[in-house]
Amino acid sequence: MIVIINAPRMPMSISPPMLPRFPPADRLPVRRFFVSRHAGAIEWAKRYPWGLRARFIAHLDVEQIIAGDVVIGTLPIQLAAEVCARGAQYLHLAIPLAADQRGKELSAAEIEEAGACLVPCWVTLRWRK
Repeated sequence: MIVIINAPRMPMSISPPMLPRFPPADRLPVRRFFVSRHAGAIEWAKRYPWGLRARFIAHLDVEQIIAGDVVIGTLPIQLAAEVCARGAQYLHLAIPLAADQRGKELSAAEIEEAGACLVPCWVTLRWRK
């Protein structure tokens, strides 16, 4: 354990050179996955700071998701439920589209113009037998 007494205040972005910066075990870096095979959606995401830190994948293997991960996209409901059941956060990419825009490849500009946003969702499924 290292104790510093009367250490000068340092800006948040500068760490003392003698102390290596390791995240505590309970605060590991967040893994962000952006799930899409649409070039316009990927380009749109890369316009934002969270998108710059995301891993872009075309298909989600839920077996790879662990608690604390963040999954972003337009997942089928059963996959979104599995993501949440594993303790990860699901952010749904909501794009309010006009009827004539559905089923077409959209550019990042068209997605932005449509008012796309990320909606935090907690999904659980209850099966009735």
